[in-house]
Formats: sequence, structure tokens, C-alpha cells
Amino acid sequence: MAPHPPRDPGEPEPKTSFTLDPEHHGALLQLARLAASPGFSLVLAEYGDGVYRDQVIGVLDQRGYRGTRLKMRLEWESAASLLDALDALPQDHSPVHLLGLGTWLRLEQGWHYCHAMNYLRESLADHAMRPLVIWLEPPHIRALGLEAPDLWSWRSAVLSFLRSESSQKFPQLSVPRPVYDGGGKTDRASALERIAAIDDYLASHSENSWGVASLWRERGVLRKDLGVWDEALTDLTTARTRFESLNDPHTAAMAATDVAALYFRRGNLEQALQVLQKEIIPVFERLGDERSLAITLGRIADIHQARGQQDEALRIRVEEELPVFERLGDLRERAVTLGQIADIHHARGQLDEALRIRLEEQLPIFERLGDIRSRAVTMVKIGDIHHARGQLDEALRIFREEALPVFEQMGDTRSVALIRTRIGHIDQARSQSGKAL
Repeated sequence: MAPHPPRDPGEPEPKTSFTLDPEHHGALLQLARLAASPGFSLVLAEYGDGVYRDQVIGVLDQRGYRGTRLKMRLEWESAASLLDALDALPQDHSPVHLLGLGTWLRLEQGWHYCHAMNYLRESLADHAMRPLVIWLEPPHIRALGLEAPDLWSWRSAVLSFLRSESSQKFPQLSVPRPVYDGGGKTDRASALERIAAIDDYLASHSENSWGVASLWRERGVLRKDLGVWDEALTDLTTARTRFESLNDPHTAAMAATDVAALYFRRGNLEQALQVLQKEIIPVFERLGDERSLAITLGRIADIHQARGQQDEALRIRVEEELPVFERLGDLRERAVTLGQIADIHHARGQLDEALRIRLEEQLPIFERLGDIRSRAVTMVKIGDIHHARGQLDEALRIFREEALPVFEQMGDTRSVALIRTRIGHIDQARSQSGKAL
């Protein structure tokens, strides 16, 4: 590991001459493993005694996983201040222990902070770029799970450092394995298990709270992904109505975006376009949410692309969507949009421009972000361009050496199958029918 930065002046060395509760040895070992893992990870650490929490962190420091403590401040007016604070930390791989979030959540507007954390989950990863350990008391972990379900789904672990005299842990709603596989596709068994858990919860919780509304939305999205259209539409419409009644127009608009995505999946392009243009765009414009507005414009471009209206799709992406992400400094969304622009050039037969964008603009961003999977997906697209040019050797090399090993290592069997199909097509083009088969 890289050497850890010195403590802030005046910050005392932790006192670690204490006995760790035997039930916490496993949690400490897992925390140490995650603290040493490369890149971003999100760990939620549950505690009931602040002194004991600090001693656990001190033990972790002494064992060679010395972290940086970041205490949230009440004067921070928005969650964006947290991102600024993360940027100001030393640029190394020491884990960040985020303290004091519970103080925010105790405030009357605490649920607003939860929502902000929900919206900023990708930004947290981009700004932290290292393990982030959020220390929370049991009620606040429960609040985060219910009020920020998107952020909650990103957790690498929930570790308990509650002592026997502390309050019991809250019953968790989440299923024991992720709903989505390594390729971002819905795992049917996990999705059905999650839906059943939500069914049970909603059967005994009918109150009109943000957390309950978010569960209606989550169930609707899962049903949409599973192709259960009518039930999904009912769930998403209910979620949207509940968010509106809670005076949360932003999340209501996000639920409406899910409705538009459902219409798009069903092939109802005109309905999807109506929802995006007349019901969602005005909300984000009124709220001044440039990022969500740009993403919505990208969805509109998707519809034009699906209709074969390539000129209008390209105009929206180049003139309206891309400049916003560049102005906001959102590297990931900029890279995704560049890939969509390259897709249009590829579809038009403008292979040189598509290749230039992939190699010179998109690929370097994913390499800078350390996003191995997105880099591999981009390499597959580059291989497709070489294949379309008739450069079969280079296409084959990319598929076999640059992409296939990555997806095999990740256990993404769907992507592995798609790449092997591409390799088979090249073998067939070379009249190697036996290998192709």
C-alpha cells in the first residue's frame, strides 16, 4: 500500500489499548480487506458507541490500513460540499472514514440529505476514487437504506460494530445477493426475491413516506426489467403520485422517466417522447437541474435514433447534451455520450470518424477513470469498426486479447457469449466454418 498521510495538526493518535469484542473480529478483517482493495468501494459501518468506533479505526490504522477521517459539518448547505471535501483530501489510496453523517440525518431536513446522497452516488465514486467507509448508527443506516436505495445498492458491505449493550440492528429489506449481474442485466431469481421482500414490506407499511414511495418505484423498475409491463406501469405511476404528494418534484420526474423508459421498451415511442418532452423536461428546467436535463435530452435522442432520424439524434447529442457534461466536468457521462455519437457515425458508414472518437476521446476517459469494464466495451466497439473495414486480423486480436479476458475475469457470461459470436463471424468470413461452428 501507498504510505498514508500524516494526521491533521492537533489530531491525537488513537488509543488502541482496548479489547476488540470477539464478535467483531470477522467484521474488522473484512473492513481491512475492503480498505486495501483498489478503486472505489462503499462500506457502511454500523456502531452504537463513538469511542469504540474511534478505537476500531485506530486498530485498523495500526495494522497498516491507516485511513483519512473526514467529519461532515453542519454548515455544509448541500451534499456537494462533501464532494469538495473529498477532492481536497490527499491523492492516495488511504480509505476515507466519513464521520458525522448521522448529525445531518437528525435534522428536520435530513431526508433531503439522503436524497442528495442518492443522486450523487456516481459522483461519490468519481471524487473519492478509494474505499469510502460511512459510519452510522442503526436508525441512520435504516434511513439510508430506505431513503437512498440507489446508493444503498452500491454497498460492498454492511459491517456491524455494535456492542452487546447497543440497540439491536434494524431488520434489513435487501436480498442477500445483487439483483443485477456483472453485466448490468437483471438476474431474474434475485429480482423476484427482491420483489417478494418489497411486497411483504408494503403489505404492512402503507404510510405515505419517501421510503415507501421509493419501494413502489423500485418494484416498478424491476417489473419493467422483467417485462411485466402492466404491473410495472401501475407501480411507477403510484410512485410518481406519492412523490408529488410529498412535494418532491425531482424524484417524481425520475419516476416519470422510468415510465418513459417502459414505453420505449414496449415500442411506444410516441408515448415515451410525449412524457419526456411535456412532463419531465419542464420539471428539470424549473429546478435548474442541468445534469438531469441533459440525460433526458439523451433519452429523446435515443427515440430519434430508434426512428432512424439520425440527423436530429446527432444534433441533440452534439449541441445540447455533450456541452452540459463538459461544463459540469462529468467525465463518465461525457464518455458515454461520445460513444453514442460514435454509434451514429458508425451507423452512417462514417467509420473513420467513429474510430477517431473511440480512440482519441472516449477510451482515454475510461482509462483515466480506471473503469475496466467500460474500457472493454469500448474495445469491442473498436473491434466492430475494424471488422466493418475488413481488417479482420485486428478485429480478432481486439476481441481475443483486449475484451474477452476482461469479461471472463468478471464472470459476465452474456458479454463473453456475444464476443465469441463475433469471433465466430470472423472465422466464418475466413471460410473457417469448423472453427466458426
